[in-house]
Amino acid sequence: VDRPVMAGDINGDSVVNWSDASALYSICSGTYNYGSANPLYVNEAADINNDGRVDFSDFQLCCAASNGYLPNQKYLTWVNLR
Repeated sequence: VDRPVMAGDINGDSVVNWSDASALYSICSGTYNYGSANPLYVNEAADINNDGRVDFSDFQLCCAASNGYLPNQKYLTWVNLR
């Protein structure tokens, strides 16, 4: 199923919050457990600044989320959640 998802919404719950920031920190640290999650979805959602890399600058942006949304929120429309 394809649906638009917010950049930064790593766990797919439709908000960007500390749960996503924690996951993003783990991704940046190389300790994230993808489990059954689609790595393509996780990495695209985690690349908040859209520079092609997932790093601590994305983590900083994720921490700046207010009320579940990022400033200048972007949506990813092609992400396949299967």
